[in-house]
Amino acid sequence: MTALLDLLRLAGPERPSLILSLVLRLAEGLLLIVPLSMAVWIAALLLDPAHVPPLPGLPGLPPAGSVAGVLGLGFLLHLLVARAAGRAGTLAGYSMTARLRRECLIRLRSPRPGRNGNTGGAGPDPASVLMTDIARLEVFPGIILPKMVQGILFPLAAIAGAMAADPVLGLPLLVAAGLLGPALLLAARLQRQAGEHLAGAGAELNDRLIDMLHGMPVLKSFALTTRHLHRAHQAMERMRDAGKALTARYVVAAICVPVLVAGAGSVTIGMATHRLIAGELTAGPFLLFLFLTLRLFGPVIELVEFSSLLQQMSISARRLSDLSGSAFTDTGLSGPISADTGPAATGPLAATVSPPDVTFRAVSLTHADGTTALREASFTAPAGRLTALVGHTGAGKTTVAHLAAGLLTPTSGQILLGGQDRAALPPHGVAELATGLATGLATGLVGMMPQHVTLFSLSVRDNIRLGRPSAPQEEIETAARRARCHDLILSMPQGYDTVLSNGGAALSGGERQRLALARLFLQDCPVMILDEATSALDVENERLVQDALSELAQGRTLIVIAHRLWTIRNADCIVVLDQGRVESCGTHNDLLGTSPVYGSLWAALSAAPGWHRGASIN
Repeated sequence: MTALLDLLRLAGPERPSLILSLVLRLAEGLLLIVPLSMAVWIAALLLDPAHVPPLPGLPGLPPAGSVAGVLGLGFLLHLLVARAAGRAGTLAGYSMTARLRRECLIRLRSPRPGRNGNTGGAGPDPASVLMTDIARLEVFPGIILPKMVQGILFPLAAIAGAMAADPVLGLPLLVAAGLLGPALLLAARLQRQAGEHLAGAGAELNDRLIDMLHGMPVLKSFALTTRHLHRAHQAMERMRDAGKALTARYVVAAICVPVLVAGAGSVTIGMATHRLIAGELTAGPFLLFLFLTLRLFGPVIELVEFSSLLQQMSISARRLSDLSGSAFTDTGLSGPISADTGPAATGPLAATVSPPDVTFRAVSLTHADGTTALREASFTAPAGRLTALVGHTGAGKTTVAHLAAGLLTPTSGQILLGGQDRAALPPHGVAELATGLATGLATGLVGMMPQHVTLFSLSVRDNIRLGRPSAPQEEIETAARRARCHDLILSMPQGYDTVLSNGGAALSGGERQRLALARLFLQDCPVMILDEATSALDVENERLVQDALSELAQGRTLIVIAHRLWTIRNADCIVVLDQGRVESCGTHNDLLGTSPVYGSLWAALSAAPGWHRGASIN
């Protein structure tokens, strides 16, 4: 029952269609009973006409044509209602799964404190939940729920009819029903536990296989493929054992419940046969009990089968809630997603000509596992200026960048854009979600380029105009020229129409960075956040990317994570982070004399053999 209620809560705006499907399924079952009941009545009338009352106005059997007409009409109505019920249930299932996927993506896009939409701590794999778990819920409105209700109501109605007709003959069926309820609840509980173990084993196997596929070059270079194959094999064995345990629990229920129902039915039919032979029961009541007993068996068997599926769906629903952090309800986002609506600025800040400053006020961040990544961080990135984030590995630079971009939500404190609390600004538009843009704010204020660029298996044109799907070709080419990648694109087989297969895997790191920069130029956000974009590039690509970054910085509030300190020595403000705290802020010359951390970083760089003072972002 708990699993059924959990799933019913998922059906928000689909509840009217779900109720319609349920009513039609019940009507379908009742319409099937009508011709079968008539057949039982005719058989009883033929066997014992003295004890079976004829229909009003008819001395005996009705005409064959009338019987055929009634039976045909009954079966025809049954088929029509079954078709309508299937259509209503299918539409409700499609609508519910589409809404749940949309809601899930929207919640992943709006992260909770200490959790990021892609990599935020322990929890279900988003891709597995979006594709496998939600797809499993699709048949709930049209098949599982109606069959479960039929499996409960029809047997209860049959037992009530049997008790009303003859309490003695109906008693075995009533006793079986009393034992059936606890047996089904126990079986559901055991299957739920086994299903959770199977889901965990499946997630572990998925992680093992993905690790192997992504890390195969590393595993080969260290001759570790055999060891990791063994780990994957162990995960497969654990999943196999979990699957066998779930099957064993289902088989117990699938055997015991039918045996219980068949035993009660056999006792009822045996008692009825004995009383019929003894002359204590006429043909009419005998056929009635025979019909009720046989009708009881089918729905109960279906109830056992669908109860197992219901437990798996309940596990999927809980994984869905675990991924998003709360139960799903109607969010009012049931309308179509427009792919042509870009992240156009709508807030009051977007209309300002000058870029806003970015201020952190006592910002702290604690991850879901209890790890504190940032402690009471306070600083201001001046409007229209370059601010650099520096510090040792693990100091909190990427955390600050993700907080500023809106990819993480602070546990405490405020992040202000132009004096306005970022948390109070409107969320992403749905169209941004549809294009896969991860830029921070729907107002179009913040754009971010991470160190590891993500390109999609789309054309070069569509990759560049990701944030502005309706941007004209002229603006796309201008952005590409400013990013120093126009000539690169023209050298591709179909130019801007070239599809980047496998997410642009054939491109070099510098080529990927320049395409990502073209995306930022076209998006034209007043606040840009860059995770060291040149740390892994060759000299030629570093020069091209550095030139593009210098142009991108003009007239914008730019926040840069710096690993190569010479690239930011001319920054207007350098924020030094140490163990999740802001150690100091200032210019390069100021920090050399006041910040021990910055001084040690610069000294280590200066002492490194072969270091050079390369180009800096101006």
